[in-house]
Amino acid sequence: MLIVKKTGIFLILGQTILHLCAGDAYEKYIKMLVGLITAALFISPILELFQNDGIQSFEEYRIRYEEKLFEEETDFEEIRDECWRLYFMEETEGEGYEGAGK
Repeated sequence: MLIVKKTGIFLILGQTILHLCAGDAYEKYIKMLVGLITAALFISPILELFQNDGIQSFEEYRIRYEEKLFEEETDFEEIRDECWRLYFMEETEGEGYEGAGK
């Protein structure tokens, strides 16, 4: 509703400027300028909608990526710990307790 209000006020001011201009030579240029600015006023909320959606999508993607990375890092740490545990078990099987210090 705010955009309609802003556009309405702008159109009223644009028509006022158009009537206050001294010559007819500038009328078509002023109408063109007012039309372009009016179109920009109407398009700007639509563009903001897409921009915010893009930002939100990027943030959601980033959060999912970080969660996946954390899961993989946790999995990697578990696998690494298991490998070390198995390695030390193999080392200690053949040599007894003394081999665990290597």
